[in-house]
Amino acid sequence: MNYWWVNQKKTYIQEVAGGYMQSPQTERNGRESTSYNNMKKVKSGDVVFSYCNKQILALGVVTKPAVSMPIPIEDAARNNHDGWYVEVEYFELNNKIWPKNNMSDLIEYLPKKYSPLLANGNGNQKLYLTEVQPSLADTLIMLIGDEAKNIVRNQVGQLVDDIEDQRLEDEIKQNTLIGPTERARLIRARRGQGTFRINVERIEKHCRVTKTTAKELLIASHIKPWRYSDDIEKIDGNNGLLLAPHIDKLFDAGYISFEQDDAMLISPLLDRNILRQWGVDENLNVGHFSDKQESYLIFHREVNKFS
Repeated sequence: MNYWWVNQKKTYIQEVAGGYMQSPQTERNGRESTSYNNMKKVKSGDVVFSYCNKQILALGVVTKPAVSMPIPIEDAARNNHDGWYVEVEYFELNNKIWPKNNMSDLIEYLPKKYSPLLANGNGNQKLYLTEVQPSLADTLIMLIGDEAKNIVRNQVGQLVDDIEDQRLEDEIKQNTLIGPTERARLIRARRGQGTFRINVERIEKHCRVTKTTAKELLIASHIKPWRYSDDIEKIDGNNGLLLAPHIDKLFDAGYISFEQDDAMLISPLLDRNILRQWGVDENLNVGHFSDKQESYLIFHREVNKFS
């Protein structure tokens, strides 16, 4: 995942409302532009800081990379040539920040070349899109607060997971070294169906959080994600839990995890009001996990920074 800074100025309203970024492909004189070429480097899952009127007003998550598209007629004054078009899902911020008022925190992380901010704290309006290094991005996210952390963790994480899951499934479909029956079995296992689900149901009898026993309403969720598992782990029933859909969402996103001795762990990034609204007891006893399950839970806790 990479971070970007977009100076939207007069285009902020239409680009945020429309869910996109758009730029010319070259300068008016036909010369290459580093700023416009950056549009081709943007990938799905990248995070965009949206700057307008001297404030960071929104965070965006790129959903599709750049495609070539004519500049709209109403923007023809910007350039008469084709442009780059990137699809972005924007989240307008409640805690909008003024970078100029936070230069003491930001200035040491500004690059000497293609900086999004000038030394006086004003935006670098010569650039439409410029890359933001992780150190600067982390500082901006810290200044915005939990709102930004949740967007990056939840929205980006889910999108990246979806992209990776689709890539893995495509790899299975295109693997000519295994027969159609084995390909179908692996796809069902990846989706929490077939052999994997049967193996999980032999161990888990209900959702440990909601206590729901109606298995047709529960999801067979991998503890150690499919992408990190070997062929045995992918269908090992000990590597799975039966979870209600909303609990599966929290577990899969790393907002909750479990200790072997029956405790549920809650990420500091999760708004506790969500648990209260769902009637989930934070001190819930979820039951003991076997040593084999614990070996997978250790991975889940470590990758989601619970330990």
